[in-house]
Amino acid sequence: MRKYIAGKVNQLSMNLLVSYLSILIAPFFAIILIYFASTDLLLTVQKEKMNTTLNTTALEITRGYIEAGNLATYISNMKELKTLSTKVKNKEAQYYDMYMFSTALPDYSAINAVIGDVYIFFKDGKWIMKNKSVVPADNRAYESLGSFNEITYEELAVQFSDTFYNKTYLEYDEGKYNNQMVVAQSFPFDSFGEVEGTIVIAINEELIYEKLKTNFIQEEGIALVMNRDGLVRKAMSGSNTRLDIENIPLSKLLAKEDGIIKIKGEKYILSKVDESIFTYAVLIPKSIVLRQIGFMKYLIIALCVISIFTGFLTCIALWRKRRSVVVAFGEYQGKFGKAAGDGKTGMSFWEGIPFILESAANLQTTILLQRNFMKTAVIRKIILGGYLTEEEIRQDMKSADIFLSGKCYYAAVIMLNHSAMNMEYGNWNEISLSTINYVRNQISIPNHFCNIDYYTFAIIFPIEGDNMLPVIRDVLAEVEINLSNEMHLETYIGIGKEVSTTLEIAKSFEDAMEVCEYLRFHDIRMPLSKEEMPKNTETFFFPVETELHLVKTIKQGNQEELTDLFQMIQYENFTYRNLSLIMINYLMELVRGTVIRALREEECDYQKVIDGITEANHLEELYQVLIEVLPCIKDRQKQNETKEAEEKKEKIKALVEEMYTNADLNLALVAESYGMAENKLYKEFKSLFGVSFSEYLENERIKKACELLRQNIAIKDVAEMVGYSSDFSFRRAFKRVMGLPPSYYADGLSEQ
Repeated sequence: MRKYIAGKVNQLSMNLLVSYLSILIAPFFAIILIYFASTDLLLTVQKEKMNTTLNTTALEITRGYIEAGNLATYISNMKELKTLSTKVKNKEAQYYDMYMFSTALPDYSAINAVIGDVYIFFKDGKWIMKNKSVVPADNRAYESLGSFNEITYEELAVQFSDTFYNKTYLEYDEGKYNNQMVVAQSFPFDSFGEVEGTIVIAINEELIYEKLKTNFIQEEGIALVMNRDGLVRKAMSGSNTRLDIENIPLSKLLAKEDGIIKIKGEKYILSKVDESIFTYAVLIPKSIVLRQIGFMKYLIIALCVISIFTGFLTCIALWRKRRSVVVAFGEYQGKFGKAAGDGKTGMSFWEGIPFILESAANLQTTILLQRNFMKTAVIRKIILGGYLTEEEIRQDMKSADIFLSGKCYYAAVIMLNHSAMNMEYGNWNEISLSTINYVRNQISIPNHFCNIDYYTFAIIFPIEGDNMLPVIRDVLAEVEINLSNEMHLETYIGIGKEVSTTLEIAKSFEDAMEVCEYLRFHDIRMPLSKEEMPKNTETFFFPVETELHLVKTIKQGNQEELTDLFQMIQYENFTYRNLSLIMINYLMELVRGTVIRALREEECDYQKVIDGITEANHLEELYQVLIEVLPCIKDRQKQNETKEAEEKKEKIKALVEEMYTNADLNLALVAESYGMAENKLYKEFKSLFGVSFSEYLENERIKKACELLRQNIAIKDVAEMVGYSSDFSFRRAFKRVMGLPPSYYADGLSEQ
């Protein structure tokens, strides 16, 4: 009996085990379905990523063309260009004027990466302008510019003799599928008559190819840019692409929307975007796209297999327990049919798959951001001396994928003058981010950059060559000038001593900070290295009061006061003090910068003497050059004073004309209406009109009275109409001005 019961129990136990194991049959079949379903789903995700990337590329390139067109319109409206064009039209001297105009133009390619070269072609002109170059308008000089290689100057001159009024986009063939794109705009912009020339903005070809390249996967793929006629204007293929662009059936590609297209027996994923100017298309082999999702696909299958294996072990465990098999089975069944998904209760396994895919994509982006944060943290730790050994630095640099190797190293510090913050920026966080992005783009030699705080930035220069300090100083000097001119930021830039190991970079950083503090204390705004910092020497004399006084004197054109100022500066610095050569150079740069700033604010044509100002090596030379431009400043000041006096005179006349009928009108009322102190207006009035205010008002009133008397209006009424409170006062004033009573004047009019 016991054997029977034991056999029955074993049979029931085996039946229960079989029933458990039968549950696992469905996942085995599900693996096959998951393989195909996940492949299609992941492929769709990759297609969406391709479309998003291509959309971004198309928007950036199209926006670049629009910005180039706006730049052409802006230049065509420039007052200086109109003046220059008039001189060209009148056959006046051109080269010097063009040269000065070209040097005054900013480097637009540095401001906007999409801008390549800027050309200005003048109709019947003798010269061509390219950026800051001016060459004769002939084939030989044109070839030296290296532009539009397949087109002669005569052909180009005929092309640009047309009228381009609405940012016309042109193409020039420079090889198979390599058309140079330009934007043309005739000038003057506001004229619909005779065209005086054409502004041509060449698009930065490297930027276009760089944007197109972002659409490739593992250097596989072909990117096309087509015009509205369906002609390929730009084409680019990845270095690993086997398909020749010549073999692409363009008619089939234009007719087909996004999807899969078969070329030469191989399937390609097609992504297309239509923009206002061009149509963009990208072809990537399907096999390459599938490789991108292979890891995720096999990961899902592996998870399914692991789940089944886990289920099998669970079944065995439940089977061995027997007593709790029903409860355990219920729990297992509840767990088996649910997935966490986005946290919704009861979400099925299939509903959770998109969440898994999205999480994987987000994880990849998060890893890239974490890597950048880690790089910045390691660089900052090196600069601030947070490491004890070289080995620690090497390990962290390897983990953060940082390459920092050289024969020696320099640390530099850029410190913003936070007391003179530009109010165009909303806060320090905004100005700090703007400065970081700007400086990174400005420095051309290898470096590692990080911010210490909102207004202090550190740079590490790994050096391989010899005598690189002058190169670093020149690069940072250009950065300082550009930050001042373009972002209106005052900076102090210090360079630390040369060190031989990465562990010593912190010491070089401390030296650079010390130099910055020295520069800030003495208000010296030019890069200085630790080796160049003066030791036990006196600083120069050029306080802010003297600087402001010099600016005011230049604006006034006062030669006598200018002479006294330069003599005082000369005496204070070279007689009373013993300055080092470096201090003398700093003094010269400050005085030179003050002179140039004053001339710019005066809007004087100081370009005539700019070479002399920049080349002057001594204060005496600077003074002699400045004397030459003072007559121009004085003449302009006289013109401005005359113009201001006329404007003031007309305004006062208008006020008297408006208020003369008021019997209580006096100088105080006019001064209040004009917005000037009464005593000041009293002095200026006699200077402007040659008479006192009361005399002028009396003359104006009597003049109006004469006009009214000619209309046969009664004398009493006329007196009231011109602002006299009594008939008696009017008669006395009339006789005083006209030499006879108003009644005689009226009688004389009647007799006439």
